[in-house]
Amino acid sequence: MVDRPRSARRRPSGRCGRHGPPRVLPRHQRLRNLIGEDLSPSHTHSNIEVLSDVARVLADPVRLQLLAIIGAAREISCTQLVAQADVTASTVSYHIKMLTEEGLVSIIVDGRRRYVRYEPHHVRQFARSITAPGLFGGN
Repeated sequence: MVDRPRSARRRPSGRCGRHGPPRVLPRHQRLRNLIGEDLSPSHTHSNIEVLSDVARVLADPVRLQLLAIIGAAREISCTQLVAQADVTASTVSYHIKMLTEEGLVSIIVDGRRRYVRYEPHHVRQFARSITAPGLFGGN
């Protein structure tokens, strides 16, 4: 490893904290594939599993509040997010990790600063998928 000043070192991060990247789960990729996929009974089980994962993440009031703040700003620094959300930095970090794993937000690293970016296409895909006519056997 090349010795660099501490400020020049880049490390990947998926959260607002200093805990390193979250484990990468392919759930948000599966959510992307739901649109345009046949909702026949053979596919319904895996679709419902993906949708329930996203719904579980959105069901938490703190995560929903954070997503609303991020969505209103489109992109916000983690420091500003902590100040606006009125919760501790560790709480924000944990919930941002959950939202990142589902692909609802992404983290942008700029030096020592981290910004959270809203991913509206994933939210729209979830909304379209949950209202799909064939999902629950309707026409």
